[in-house]
Amino acid sequence: MAALPEEGRIATATTSAVPLGLYARSALESLGLWPALQSALIEVDSAAAAARLVALSEAPFGLLYATDAQALGLPVRSEIPLEATGPISYPLAAVTRQGAPFVEWVLSPAGRAPFLEAGFTDG
Repeated sequence: MAALPEEGRIATATTSAVPLGLYARSALESLGLWPALQSALIEVDSAAAAARLVALSEAPFGLLYATDAQALGLPVRSEIPLEATGPISYPLAAVTRQGAPFVEWVLSPAGRAPFLEAGFTDG
């Protein structure tokens, strides 16, 4: 992992409640960086809001999902090792019978293709 910033604020989602923020805090704690960087965090209510802060140069750095950075054309300077967060997953379930065809489509090669193009991994 590349060196983290010595100066500047770091945008991320709320580290006590929002999934991105929970992953960010877990990673920083795992890497022993939480005490040093906690005060530099700008915590906002969503992953999208954190990514927008970086895209608008309101924060020079961000702990973001790679897919959000890719969608906004933000450069990825470093990736947090998977061992520091564990896998990040997005559960999918049909809550009605009418939703079952959508779930089947998402799990099909045609349905997975847009997710893979957006930077999600199949794993």
